[in-house]
Amino acid sequence: MQEYLIKIFSLLLFAIIYTLISCELNQRTEEVLNPNVTVEITRYDSILHAWSSTPDQIDLASTIESTPAFTDLYLHQILALPRDTAIMFTEIKRMVQDSGFQKLSSDVRDIYRDMSSVSIELNQLLENYQDIFGVEITPSIYTFISGFVYQCFVFDDIDSEGIGIGLDMFLGADFPYEQINPNNPAFSAYLTQFYTPDYIVKKVAEVLVEDKLPAPQKSDFISLMVWGGKKLYLIDQLVPFKSDHVVIEYTPEQYQWCQENEGQIWDFFFDKNLFYE
Repeated sequence: MQEYLIKIFSLLLFAIIYTLISCELNQRTEEVLNPNVTVEITRYDSILHAWSSTPDQIDLASTIESTPAFTDLYLHQILALPRDTAIMFTEIKRMVQDSGFQKLSSDVRDIYRDMSSVSIELNQLLENYQDIFGVEITPSIYTFISGFVYQCFVFDDIDSEGIGIGLDMFLGADFPYEQINPNNPAFSAYLTQFYTPDYIVKKVAEVLVEDKLPAPQKSDFISLMVWGGKKLYLIDQLVPFKSDHVVIEYTPEQYQWCQENEGQIWDFFFDKNLFYE
C-alpha cells in the first residue's frame, strides 16, 4: 500500500521541489547521446545462460576470481546458497537445469541479446553522476537474473561502487508477471507496465540517489513529499535525456492527466488534512 501511495503522489513530490526552487518541468524529447564515460557491463545473466547449456562445465573458480564481490553477493545473499563448495556446486547445477530457470534465461537473452542502447544511456547516467556527486571512480555494472525479486541495487564492489540490474524485472509490460504471484502488489499491472527496458536507466538513477539521500526518519506525508521531491529532482539531473513521464514513472497519459488536474489533487489533500498524517 505504501508503494502505491508513493506512486500516486510522485507527481506532487516532483512539483513541490520545483516550486521551492522556482523551476518548471522541462518538456523534453529524448536526445542522441554521446557519453565520454564507457563502462563495461558484466553480463552475469549470460554466464548463467552458458551454465544452463553446459552445466557440467561450470567454472566457479574463474567466475569468483573475475567478479568476487558480486559473485559472493549473488550466490550467498540473493540465491542464499551455502558456502560449502561441493553443496553450492550441486545446487547451482540443479538450478540452471531447472526448466523454469532455463525458460526465464532464454526470455532475458531474447530481449537483451543487444544492450547497446541501454548501455549508452547508462554511460551517460554515470558521467552525469560523476559530475553531480564529485565521484572519481565510475561504478561497475552487473546484469543478472534475480528470480523476480530485485530490479536494481547498489553494493560495495572491489575499489568502487557496484550496480546490480535484475533484467528479469524488465521484460516488458506484456510479460505475465501477475502469474508469478497474483497476491503480490509488485506484480500488479499498475507497476509492471513500467517493467520495460526504457525504465532501466531511471531505476538505476533512483537507487544511486537513494544511496546518497536517506529516507526521512519521520513518515508523515509532508516529510515524504519533501524527500521524494528532492529525490526526483536529483534523478531528473542524472537522466535529463529521458522524458518527464519516464523520470516520474507514469505513462504519458497519466502524466498529462496529473498536469491537467493538479489543482484538484492539491484540493483533495487539503480537504482531507493529509499533510501531517
